[in-house]
Amino acid sequence: MSEALERVIAQQQAEIDSLKRTIEACNKAEQKRHDRETAFYKRVDRMIDFKLRPYWKDDQKEAFQKYGALLHDVRIDMISHGWCLRCADWTSFCECNDE
Repeated sequence: MSEALERVIAQQQAEIDSLKRTIEACNKAEQKRHDRETAFYKRVDRMIDFKLRPYWKDDQKEAFQKYGALLHDVRIDMISHGWCLRCADWTSFCECNDE
Protein backbone atom coordinates (compact mmCIF):
# COMPACT_ATOMS: atom_id res chain seq x y z
CA MET A 1 0.00 0.00 0.00
CA SER A 2 1.08 3.50 -0.60
CA GLU A 3 2.06 5.77 2.26
CA ALA A 4 -0.84 8.12 1.56
CA LEU A 5 -3.36 5.30 1.81
CA GLU A 6 -1.79 4.02 5.04
CA ARG A 7 -1.91 7.53 6.47
CA VAL A 8 -5.61 7.89 5.57
CA ILE A 9 -6.39 4.50 7.12
CA ALA A 10 -4.49 5.45 10.29
CA GLN A 11 -6.39 8.75 10.52
CA GLN A 12 -9.71 6.98 10.05
CA GLN A 13 -8.81 4.37 12.67
CA ALA A 14 -7.84 7.16 15.09
CA GLU A 15 -11.20 8.83 14.44
CA ILE A 16 -13.04 5.53 14.99
CA ASP A 17 -11.15 4.96 18.26
CA SER A 18 -11.97 8.49 19.39
CA LEU A 19 -15.66 7.97 18.61
CA LYS A 20 -15.66 4.66 20.49
CA ARG A 21 -14.18 6.38 23.56
CA THR A 22 -16.80 9.14 23.29
CA ILE A 23 -19.63 6.60 23.06
CA GLU A 24 -18.23 4.68 26.04
CA ALA A 25 -18.01 7.86 28.12
CA CYS A 26 -21.56 8.85 27.15
CA ASN A 27 -22.86 5.39 28.02
CA LYS A 28 -21.17 5.51 31.44
CA ALA A 29 -22.55 8.99 32.12
CA GLU A 30 -26.05 7.92 31.07
CA GLN A 31 -25.88 4.82 33.27
CA LYS A 32 -24.76 6.94 36.22
CA ARG A 33 -27.60 9.42 35.60
CA HIS A 34 -30.10 6.57 35.29
CA ASP A 35 -28.89 4.97 38.55
CA ARG A 36 -29.07 8.33 40.34
CA GLU A 37 -32.59 9.04 39.03
CA THR A 38 -33.78 5.54 39.89
CA ALA A 39 -32.49 5.85 43.45
CA PHE A 40 -34.21 9.24 43.77
CA TYR A 41 -37.53 7.94 42.47
CA LYS A 42 -37.35 4.94 44.79
CA ARG A 43 -36.86 7.30 47.75
CA VAL A 44 -39.76 9.48 46.63
CA ASP A 45 -41.88 6.37 46.10
CA ARG A 46 -41.21 5.31 49.71
CA MET A 47 -41.99 8.86 50.89
CA ILE A 48 -45.35 8.77 49.13
CA ASP A 49 -46.29 5.47 50.76
CA PHE A 50 -45.17 6.54 54.23
CA LYS A 51 -48.17 6.87 56.53
CA LEU A 52 -48.08 10.21 58.35
CA ARG A 53 -51.63 10.40 59.67
CA PRO A 54 -50.81 9.22 63.24
CA TYR A 55 -48.21 11.98 63.50
CA TRP A 56 -50.54 14.82 62.54
CA LYS A 57 -52.71 16.63 65.03
CA ASP A 58 -56.10 18.22 64.35
CA ASP A 59 -54.68 21.73 64.68
CA GLN A 60 -52.39 21.01 61.70
CA LYS A 61 -55.15 19.83 59.37
CA GLU A 62 -54.42 22.55 56.81
CA ALA A 63 -50.72 21.65 56.70
CA PHE A 64 -51.62 17.97 56.32
CA GLN A 65 -53.93 18.82 53.40
CA LYS A 66 -51.15 20.83 51.73
CA TYR A 67 -48.80 17.87 52.22
CA GLY A 68 -51.40 15.58 50.66
CA ALA A 69 -51.73 17.91 47.67
CA LEU A 70 -47.94 17.96 47.33
CA LEU A 71 -47.82 14.16 47.38
CA HIS A 72 -50.49 14.07 44.69
CA ASP A 73 -48.48 16.45 42.50
CA VAL A 74 -45.33 14.37 43.03
CA ARG A 75 -47.22 11.20 42.05
CA ILE A 76 -48.46 12.83 38.86
CA ASP A 77 -44.96 14.08 38.01
CA MET A 78 -43.43 10.65 38.65
CA ILE A 79 -45.99 8.94 36.42
CA SER A 80 -45.48 11.52 33.67
CA HIS A 81 -41.73 10.84 33.81
CA GLY A 82 -42.35 7.12 33.30
CA TRP A 83 -42.30 5.77 36.87
CA CYS A 84 -44.73 2.99 37.87
CA LEU A 85 -46.01 3.50 41.42
CA ARG A 86 -47.30 -0.08 41.71
CA CYS A 87 -44.02 -1.90 41.11
CA ALA A 88 -41.66 1.01 41.97
CA ASP A 89 -39.71 0.87 38.73
CA TRP A 90 -39.54 2.55 35.33
CA THR A 91 -42.49 1.67 33.10
CA SER A 92 -40.07 0.32 30.48
CA PHE A 93 -39.17 -2.40 33.03
CA CYS A 94 -42.64 -2.55 34.56
CA GLU A 95 -44.28 -5.94 35.00
CA CYS A 96 -47.69 -4.50 35.90
CA ASN A 97 -48.85 -4.39 32.30
CA ASP A 98 -47.68 -7.94 31.57
CA GLU A 99 -50.50 -9.44 33.60
